[in-house]
Amino acid sequence: MSLENKMNEWVNCFGMSGLGKAPIDCYTSGYGEVLERKYAAETSQLNPPHRFVPWVVVNNKPLLEDFENYVSYVCQAYRGTRIPEACKSLPLESNSSQKEMHINSVCYVDQTSNLTSSAPAIN
Repeated sequence: MSLENKMNEWVNCFGMSGLGKAPIDCYTSGYGEVLERKYAAETSQLNPPHRFVPWVVVNNKPLLEDFENYVSYVCQAYRGTRIPEACKSLPLESNSSQKEMHINSVCYVDQTSNLTSSAPAIN
């Protein structure tokens, strides 16, 4: 809604949903853009470089197109003594052989432009 210059409408959505004003304040103060730039810089340092969004990394290894199984990867990487509830019902093996199956649910880097940086500039 912000991109369509309907800021007041999405502000009301936050109020009705009970999410409060914190996300709106983050956006209007420019802090959201600061965070976006920070994470963009971090993303640009990834090795291997990200090819699409979402680009999920667990233990410094990209999950590629198998990102939807991220919980299995996190559970497999977990080294604590108590198994988290989310891990109890999942197989610990990931299925990276199906990585091409999700090809349409990603947004490739070379096909995008930055549409989110419409927050006020920060001096």
